[in-house]
Amino acid sequence: MKIDLNSKRAVRPYREKHEELQNIFDSIPAMIVYKDRENRFLRVNQALCDVLGMSREELEGRSVFDVFPRKQAEAFWADDKEVMASGEPKNNIIEAMDIKGKTLWVRTDKIPYRDAEGNIIGVIALLIDITARKEAEDALRAAYAEEKRIRRENEQLVDQLKSALKKIRTLDSLLPVCSVCKKIRDEKGEWHYMEEYISSRTDTEFSHGVCPECAEKLYPRTRKCAKCGSEMEMTRFVNEGKHFRRYVCKKCGYSLNLVRKRIIEEPE
Repeated sequence: MKIDLNSKRAVRPYREKHEELQNIFDSIPAMIVYKDRENRFLRVNQALCDVLGMSREELEGRSVFDVFPRKQAEAFWADDKEVMASGEPKNNIIEAMDIKGKTLWVRTDKIPYRDAEGNIIGVIALLIDITARKEAEDALRAAYAEEKRIRRENEQLVDQLKSALKKIRTLDSLLPVCSVCKKIRDEKGEWHYMEEYISSRTDTEFSHGVCPECAEKLYPRTRKCAKCGSEMEMTRFVNEGKHFRRYVCKKCGYSLNLVRKRIIEEPE
């Protein structure tokens, strides 16, 4: 029994099967392309046609060099030759595709294309558009780099401010001091008490008292009694937790309280 292959009835199952496979092929969102050993497009799906803005008829049979810039086409072709020579897949190729003035980033997986006998007759490539992800990653890296730059500049600025403040608050110049009252003249020509001048320019704080030498001059251990002329001696006493001194005459009992000045180091 002979089958007339030209009859519609005999060809219909094959045509329907081909159309079904083509519909499945075109419904895949990833770009798929079959290429021969001469770097020509053998078969492409609709996703690739849409990205390139070309029909299937315009693409199939054309060389990659007819579609892409030469530098990119050479890179694509180098990967194809590597896959055909090794017989091994090459996956996760991140590469750019320049299409009508726009750069598209894709992740490409390539496997050898074999015939029924297992001979390598080309390459099958699967391309996924990762432009949005690539731009987000680049923006994140740029933002991180900018954050590091700003942080570094801020740290440098803080160090500069600290250095400037330290320099401002350090008394490293010749101070004009009055030889009588010990006041200090500032850069405006105004005179200030030493404590005021130093406190306004440094972190130094002052506590006032009387040194032992001055205490001996101001408050000697003994003095003459104003009533009887006898010698008075200095005694100490505590009132409400505060320490005071007074002179007491042992002869007539006359006493004289001292001004409330704290003595830093009391003489023995």
